[in-house]
Amino acid sequence: MRELYLSELRRFRNAALLAAPLHLLALFLVLRFCDLVHMHAHRQLLVMFIQLLLVFGFGLYQFGTYRQPNRWMWLMHRPVPASRIAAAICAASATLVALVIGLPGLLALAGTQLLTTRVVDAYHYAVVLHGTLFAMAAWLCAGYVMLNRSKLGAAIVLLPFLLQFYITSVYQLLLLDALSIFLLAAMVATTMQPNRHAAPRGAGPVLATALPLLLAAYFLLSWGGSMAYQYAAILLGAHPLNTEVPPAGGYTQAVRSTPDQLLQLGLATSRHPRAAEWRAAIGAENSVASPVYLDRYPIRNQVGPLTPHGFSDPANKLDWTYSQDAAGFIGRNAFTGERKAFLAVPSLPLVEQDEAGRVSAMFPHSQAVYDAASRSWREVLRVPSDEVLLGTPARAAQGRHYLVTSKRLLVLEDSPQRRELFSIPLPGPAADLASVDIATVTDGLLASFVFGKRMIDGAPGGEQLTLFIGAGGQAMEVARRPLTHDFPTLFEHKDWWISPVLHALDSVPGRLLANPGVFPPLPLTLPRPPAAWIAAVLAAVLSALAAWWWQRRTDASQRLRAGWVMACLLLGPAAFLCLAVMQPRRARLTARLRGSTPAAA
Repeated sequence: MRELYLSELRRFRNAALLAAPLHLLALFLVLRFCDLVHMHAHRQLLVMFIQLLLVFGFGLYQFGTYRQPNRWMWLMHRPVPASRIAAAICAASATLVALVIGLPGLLALAGTQLLTTRVVDAYHYAVVLHGTLFAMAAWLCAGYVMLNRSKLGAAIVLLPFLLQFYITSVYQLLLLDALSIFLLAAMVATTMQPNRHAAPRGAGPVLATALPLLLAAYFLLSWGGSMAYQYAAILLGAHPLNTEVPPAGGYTQAVRSTPDQLLQLGLATSRHPRAAEWRAAIGAENSVASPVYLDRYPIRNQVGPLTPHGFSDPANKLDWTYSQDAAGFIGRNAFTGERKAFLAVPSLPLVEQDEAGRVSAMFPHSQAVYDAASRSWREVLRVPSDEVLLGTPARAAQGRHYLVTSKRLLVLEDSPQRRELFSIPLPGPAADLASVDIATVTDGLLASFVFGKRMIDGAPGGEQLTLFIGAGGQAMEVARRPLTHDFPTLFEHKDWWISPVLHALDSVPGRLLANPGVFPPLPLTLPRPPAAWIAAVLAAVLSALAAWWWQRRTDASQRLRAGWVMACLLLGPAAFLCLAVMQPRRARLTARLRGSTPAAA
């Protein structure tokens, strides 16, 4: 085993010695022009994807050369168990990936921290480790794709994305990295056998191969099916989110309407005696939208920032960057980079800077604005600790501000402290609230609340509620309009009816990890419409029938065949895809053996 490990290192020694310095040079060039560790998560993902593609290509080449019949026989006919052969190759390749991907990343990060004044926190080193483990998972995926007999085995490349793409602490993601690598390594070990076309034998190898494939196949069916349907709808001009005129009466029409248009739609169904008067009074000049967009706040040790980690202060010629280790903003000279100031904040902020240069920091229960003259934060708003801000205050023409929290709609006066005039409770669940639009009328306010933000994920139908709010804050419902579903029922419930069991299993990591969202995910007991139940039953029954038909020409035992039929009946189409990957049919196996006989000779 030791000799094979060293042999693999020597085999790719020159390529690694060339790739590692080039990778380090590329990272230094990127860091020279941008602050990579504080860039938006989507831009960081681009760098990681490039690394993944390189490692994936390395895995394809490495196992592609071994897959040649003569080399495979030379590799497997050693006085070493196949499991130790797999361990030696995996260990050698993990060492190479660590040297080519991990080591340059750590050196570039350490150089940035020691040689520059940019902000580098301790968790950024864990982010480099996360990227390295993710690259190792990509190499294992490439190994299984090349060694597996079926082209459908390529679905396994989706497993790392399914297990590791969560918005949470990087230290928790490292646990998912380890789980992903463990599952993939077990799969590669099961394919390390003299006859690569033979099905896994024994309960351990079967489970080690089936569980990762099940998760990947489920993700492929749900995500891939969703993308195929949406692209087809776009090409046909029938996608609700991609048409010039959205479907009438639906959620898309509601969120794409201007405040005055939405209030007019809401009052159109009202039977209140003053409805006609209000409709005549509503216009673009006296209506405003109170934003509802903050469904998550920054969390500690997040892999990539989804919101800016800093802001510019042209008046003081400073660039402020938030440091988790220092628990505050570090101000650097915009031209020399010298650290000039420090600004403490109580918790992780969500920084917003408008076109005029005004900077504000949003916290779950408060808002502060930056004062360039004193280089400090001034708190302008605070709500009780049992409610969370869902947006920034919206200023109306009459000098008032409107603010939406997780419990109330607040009406504030236009003053430096924004004193609360009155508030009304939200007329529905805040987790489904998509927009709040307000218009000023003669003796009060008209407020429209649109619920249904999670309709596309299978949540019950949304609605638009219109309230009249008197001068003293008394609220009265004047209209209620149900919103129709813009997408077909089977599309909205696709994640569930494909496999209810795998849907529940897939949600376990997200529910166990620290959830940075303001609202919890949809409950597993969400009521499903009859069409979704019928689709789930049909998918399960057809998968079981397909499993029975597929195994008619396989060498599986009767017990194993019954097990696969039951698995397909319980888990749906994803289980049948696993069966197609793992169990070769006798006709195909014979054809492959006949085709390989001359080459072996």
